[in-house]
Amino acid sequence: MADTPEIIATLAREAQLQQLSSIDGLDAKAASLIGFAGVVLGLLFTAPASADRWNVAMTAGAVGIITAVVPLALALVPRKYAFNPSIDALEQGWGTAPPNEVHEATTKSIIRALLANGESLRFKGLFVRAGVVLLVLGLLLATAGVLYAVNHPTAPSAKVATTQKKGK
Repeated sequence: MADTPEIIATLAREAQLQQLSSIDGLDAKAASLIGFAGVVLGLLFTAPASADRWNVAMTAGAVGIITAVVPLALALVPRKYAFNPSIDALEQGWGTAPPNEVHEATTKSIIRALLANGESLRFKGLFVRAGVVLLVLGLLLATAGVLYAVNHPTAPSAKVATTQKKGK
């Protein structure tokens, strides 16, 4: 049966692995959302409705989508994450120590890494959430602009030009 220090060290290691998994998950979400933003912008700029019926809502939507990429890219900025304890350090400093002391040192080291990584994880999550909010707002505006362009096939300037030609 495992003793208390070993159980605590195991739980701390599992918490650290979960934290690092969360960091990887946020990176994957940010990268996927940046790709999605690129696809949506490509569709928006090449849509038949956008060529001759571009409007303010489409512009605002495109700006919102482009702006969303900034916090998402900041979430992807490489950072150095702690993964403690270092096996070399354990072997050199604790190789002959009693198991309880090794478990205690290991647990403290992992907890330091959890605290150090926690702040980075918090900011990474904040950047991803901000990017999602901006992306959704941009999508809503762009969709409204496309719907307006499709449901109002002739732009106001085209109507004026058509009316002027008929009057002559």
